[in-house]
Amino acid sequence: MEKPNLDLLRTIAVTLVVADHVLVYKGLKGYNIGLFGVYIFFVHTCLVLMWSLERNPHTLNFYIRRIFRIYPFAMLIILATFLLGFPPDRGDEVNYIPLVRGSLKGLFENLALIQNLRGGRSIAGVTWSLPMELDMYVFLPMLFAFTARELAIWPLLIMWVLSVSLLNGMYPGQQGNFFAVLIPDFLPGVIAYVGFRLRRPILPAALLPLLVAVLCCVFVLFPKHRVDWWTSLALGLSLPFFHQIRYGAVQKISKIVAKYSYGVYLTHPFGIFFGIHLLKGYSAWLQIPVLLASVAIMSFAGYHLIEEPFINMGKRMAFRLERRAGVDDLDART
Repeated sequence: MEKPNLDLLRTIAVTLVVADHVLVYKGLKGYNIGLFGVYIFFVHTCLVLMWSLERNPHTLNFYIRRIFRIYPFAMLIILATFLLGFPPDRGDEVNYIPLVRGSLKGLFENLALIQNLRGGRSIAGVTWSLPMELDMYVFLPMLFAFTARELAIWPLLIMWVLSVSLLNGMYPGQQGNFFAVLIPDFLPGVIAYVGFRLRRPILPAALLPLLVAVLCCVFVLFPKHRVDWWTSLALGLSLPFFHQIRYGAVQKISKIVAKYSYGVYLTHPFGIFFGIHLLKGYSAWLQIPVLLASVAIMSFAGYHLIEEPFINMGKRMAFRLERRAGVDDLDART
């Protein structure tokens, strides 16, 4: 299913994350545009995975594919950060890429992407969002089954309002990295999925980046409120109304960046280390090209050497298990 707008959205999200961490490294803190980029990822991922479940609603297939998609590259980055000792830890006040040299238990929790369950820190700072995504996987097949029976937006909006009301009362102003407070950021992806089934696009594609820019400004201007819940909802409700982009260059660039975006997300702290930390004192005209080139090389290599082979392996394993389950079910009936 070709959706160029989603490639553009993913490109904007990963660009915001990288830009935010560069600004933080340069001492320009407090903008949180990277966090907004992560919330875009949450909406985008939920939407895309609902389509994935639509194509193949087999739950075991879904989980196997996601495990082989998420874990291999993330585990490599976590091990590299732990063993090599860089990017360097710059302290708690700078949310860049904190290095946690803790116990082996902490390392194994990070490798399993369950560090959030015990309130532990992430060895590779950017991996904090991955356990949240894994928690989301638990609920997505159930939400898909619900939407398949009740193809309407209003029940999901009621869920969203109830979750906001409950969480705001239980965790007022809470910004912690645990799944509960992120439920209102994930649900809009499901709302967008239903919206694409029910709505027809009426807005020019050129307005989509403008919408994201406005939501980003709102997010930055009100950092102490749970404004992410509202910006995520606005994005989820709005996405189905936009026509798909048809600008050749934008479409091609977005497709390339989106393809390698997971690698960009995971490797850009190393790119910042190579391009800015090691070249401290040099002009930005040298630092930024080195940063971009190193991230491009690492994400390209990571995709073709790690992501793609494991994605294909997951597909083959899921297919075999699904086929075997179908054969066993047939034998049981006969």
